[in-house]
Amino acid sequence: MMINRDHISEDYRCAGALSALLNVQAALDSDTFITRGGDLFRVLRAEGIDPECLDPGEVNTIARQFETALRQLGSGIHVYQYLIKRPFGPLPHLRHPDQPVLDTAIEARIEHLNREPGRLQRFDLYLAIVHSGPRIGRSFWKSIPRLVSDPRSVWKQAFSSTGASAELAKEIERGHEVLTSKVSGFGAQLRDTLKVELLGTQAAFTFCDRF
Repeated sequence: MMINRDHISEDYRCAGALSALLNVQAALDSDTFITRGGDLFRVLRAEGIDPECLDPGEVNTIARQFETALRQLGSGIHVYQYLIKRPFGPLPHLRHPDQPVLDTAIEARIEHLNREPGRLQRFDLYLAIVHSGPRIGRSFWKSIPRLVSDPRSVWKQAFSSTGASAELAKEIERGHEVLTSKVSGFGAQLRDTLKVELLGTQAAFTFCDRF
């Protein structure tokens, strides 16, 4: 039976580039971005759970809690998950000089695992929580050249002239409040099962820039 290589890579191709989904325009505050299209998003880093160390009941419990956390986000909120694989090593380990037999066994095991370059891999898991905001055109961004360097003062200045702009500012502000609340609730739901960390804009931009 022949395997079609194009069929295997179809999901990868359909996923597209991160920049197509999260086209960063500027940072609104210390941990929130706005895209060129007007969406707001935050990035979470999660510590994965090794299912091999858990029994089926525990895995099911974690899955149900994650499902509940996703459900409470509601409509208008999208979650994009990114799993990044990269080389890892050498493995850190503790020495046991008072137990020479144990120390020798650990050293032999560590040496075996570190022997082949690229054998050890690290997986980083990120979640981008996106709030669908008002549609913003290119002409809007061209009128705000200082947005990246001084976002708060520019927002106030840009949205003080017309009623339409003021309404757009209110929509973005409401979206920011909703996103803040949803992300906080999402983390609280997973507190006992999955450790998640809200990234600041510098760390989040570094993550986005990797794609």
